[in-house]
Amino acid sequence: MNKNTLKYLEKAVLMTSMIFISAFSCVEDQNIIGDGCIDPSLIKQTYACYDIYLPVCGCDGKTYSNDCEARSKGVTKFTEGACQ
Repeated sequence: MNKNTLKYLEKAVLMTSMIFISAFSCVEDQNIIGDGCIDPSLIKQTYACYDIYLPVCGCDGKTYSNDCEARSKGVTKFTEGACQ
């Protein structure tokens, strides 16, 4: 590998790590709606989620393609697997 490729890979790994850490470091907010299922302050229009299908069932009764997609919609509680 040349130096430019190595620098690009280092930056990609760093950015991916930062996104991953920020996705899993959400703190509960006091703006949570209703029973705490959806937190509007967590809703992100530009959320960088991984493209892996590991469905989760959100507390809102909707199936999301993975936990990252659910979090990007402000869902605070979900279980593994598609909703029934």
